[in-house]
Amino acid sequence: MAVDLPVFPINRWDESRLAVNAIEMHATGLSLVTTYGFRPDLWNTKPPLLIWLMSLCMSVFGPSEGALRIPSALATLGSAAVAMGFTWKLTRSAFAPLAAGVVLLTTRGFVGRHSGQTADYEALLCFLVTAYACLLFHTLHHRRPQPWQVMLAGALVAGAALTKGVAGLAPGAGLLLYLLVQRRFWRPFRSWSYPVAGLLAAALIAAFYLGREHAAPGYLHAVATNELGRYGAIVENHHNPVWYYPLLIFGAFGFSLGVFALPLLAEVRWVRGRRRAGMVFALCMAFAIMAIYTAGKTRIRWYTDPCHPFLAIGCAIGLDSLRTRLRARRGPVAGMPAWERAVLWSGAAVLVLVIFIVRDVYPSLFDQRSTGRYGEVFAALHRRGLDRVEVRDDGVFNAQRDTAYAPQLQFYAVLWRERGLVVVRRSAQADIRPGVVMASCDVTLEPQLAQLGPDLAHVRGCIAVVPAVRRGGLISKPDRVGAG
Repeated sequence: MAVDLPVFPINRWDESRLAVNAIEMHATGLSLVTTYGFRPDLWNTKPPLLIWLMSLCMSVFGPSEGALRIPSALATLGSAAVAMGFTWKLTRSAFAPLAAGVVLLTTRGFVGRHSGQTADYEALLCFLVTAYACLLFHTLHHRRPQPWQVMLAGALVAGAALTKGVAGLAPGAGLLLYLLVQRRFWRPFRSWSYPVAGLLAAALIAAFYLGREHAAPGYLHAVATNELGRYGAIVENHHNPVWYYPLLIFGAFGFSLGVFALPLLAEVRWVRGRRRAGMVFALCMAFAIMAIYTAGKTRIRWYTDPCHPFLAIGCAIGLDSLRTRLRARRGPVAGMPAWERAVLWSGAAVLVLVIFIVRDVYPSLFDQRSTGRYGEVFAALHRRGLDRVEVRDDGVFNAQRDTAYAPQLQFYAVLWRERGLVVVRRSAQADIRPGVVMASCDVTLEPQLAQLGPDLAHVRGCIAVVPAVRRGGLISKPDRVGAG
């Protein structure tokens, strides 16, 4: 997961927007107000906890793609550690927590793009949601919970809300569902620590939102329009049917085990005691998260990422239960006849092969990697000793009615300005000036720029040239690409 964090370019949606937020905050200092183009950002209205962490990482390690992605990578490992620790505490089995970790860290929807592998909100959100839900599960099963544990859970709830707003609170519906199913709904009201922790969490969240509105008015209106509005209306053309999430997670192997997770989750009918309570809890959390976002009008793949740790916990307990039942029924595997062992291992191999093909090979055939390789272009020009470049890029259209949206270019321009390379953006129709270094990662401009001189960058999909003579007055404007 973490090997290629500094390698692949910043993704256009939505990593590049957050990268610009973070590098501008790195340049100006920590603030309640995130900016884009050094002006308050009212399109990305999420709270700034992740942006603060990314900015701090750039202060420590220097601005780079890898520094931006460190918080997501650590949060992903943290989620796996919480899931494994939770599973071990329930089962006291060496096998179950290992299974939970392996299943979770091989889930593309959890460690892949827009999640653990990129500088997006989902990885940190998953960690905080998994941590506060699992902690509250244990406190709710004690008659006299430790107040510090309940307070810590409240702080984690506030952290989740300060990461992605209402999305940090929505998984709490899974806890309520679990309390109803287990007939423990009134348990939190028997200890003073729960309402106090709730009030402290609410105070922290309210303090941020009120402070942010005071610092740059108009923020609360933008939050209501963007974050809450998308629940009741389809935003940015994300038309997906009501069966989208179950099909994505199980049918399309968004979750590591895909459809093979279902019989493992059905093992809940056989487990007893703490294992059963933990498995019911995991199922309630996963079901509630999927149900909440299915009820909304805007359905996007990564919205249900927080359910993956709970599915991994449920599958690990189910797999441990199945393993125990099979051993009790047929004895150890070593005691089976040779033909039965052959069938067992052949079936396991076919299962792994099916999961690998459907989950890893098939999606890679349609992998659309970012074409924003401006960082590589600027690095190549910097190695040549150049200190200025004009970039021809008209950007794309986005839902903000920005007809020249180019956040990847914006990020790399700020990044390389700190390293001594001045990047000036111009329209594709601007006049060509002989002797001035020109570059573009717009594939529609590459053939025309190639006629002006040899390529200085040698980066796939991009070009950088120094026009020796003026050839014509204009570069024809490319067709604008619609936002997805």
